Amino acid sequence: MAINPKSPPSDLFLNALEAIENGIEDFATRQPQRTSSALRNLYAGVLLLLKEKLRRLSPAGTKDVLIYTRFSPRMEGGNKVTLVGSGMTVDFKEIRARFKDLGLSADWKRLERLQDMRNHVEHHKPAHSAESISEAITHTFIIVVRVLEDHLETIPADVLTEETWKVMLAEAEIFKTVEHTCREARQSLQGVPEETEGLINHHILCPECASSLLKPSKEDFPECLFVCQGCGESSSASSVVNDALDRLYGADEHMNIQDGGERSFDTCPSCSEGTFLVDKDICALCGGSRFYKQCRRCETSLSLDEQDLSGFCGYCYHMANKND
Repeated sequence: MAINPKSPPSDLFLNALEAIENGIEDFATRQPQRTSSALRNLYAGVLLLLKEKLRRLSPAGTKDVLIYTRFSPRMEGGNKVTLVGSGMTVDFKEIRARFKDLGLSADWKRLERLQDMRNHVEHHKPAHSAESISEAITHTFIIVVRVLEDHLETIPADVLTEETWKVMLAEAEIFKTVEHTCREARQSLQGVPEETEGLINHHILCPECASSLLKPSKEDFPECLFVCQGCGESSSASSVVNDALDRLYGADEHMNIQDGGERSFDTCPSCSEGTFLVDKDICALCGGSRFYKQCRRCETSLSLDEQDLSGFCGYCYHMANKND
């Protein structure tokens, strides 16, 4: 790796660059069995760069307190207390929290995509194609450039080897071409509910490998299959939409239900899929809405759970049956 001799780099910074370069080297072998190693190294390298930012922000004499999960108080100079780092170093979630507390920004969405791809290959062992790895390298490339330039005030080409930099640039161009083709095909789909267009164009991922390179098998939605240009798997419209909704609303959904609130999405009364957007009163998959909007007797708004009560709310349905 090429390092600027004017400022001696930390071991953490050197380890970050080494991990990224090892990931690119694994990829360059074009051997499927090296896929897991490539993704693991790329993801680790990015996290180490973010930790390096926290290390540089840690006050002197604190043993890099910001990169550790815990801190211990130390007495210095008689009456001065200093907090020093201890325990394990921070993980992705903790890094994100530290950045937020410090008012720092990062491309968290792209980082989550890289994390998803790493997790899929670690736990599910899918067969990733060259296109899929190109996507991972592209995410790494963009994140690395932004972190080095915006947070570490470093020119990427000055610290990465020439070969690593060339490969990252080339793969980013390949990914952009395939991504553009896939997005154009999705934008040509017929029958996509207006409220779902943004979801289909920007948020669906392959359920098998978490790649965004999904191309519809035909123009009819939701009958089409989505073929992943990364791993080759075909997924139904139902599975990719359900997966996208879980990712977009999952964490907030759980908290909302715990607090007694309504679900963000629920089972559609028309197609029976869990893709009904409650706040928009439309199914993200089939475009259907509630059969009955108001109770035929008292005119109160009817929930999804009351759609099978012949147009009555729960109370009025009970009273009608009671009178029978």
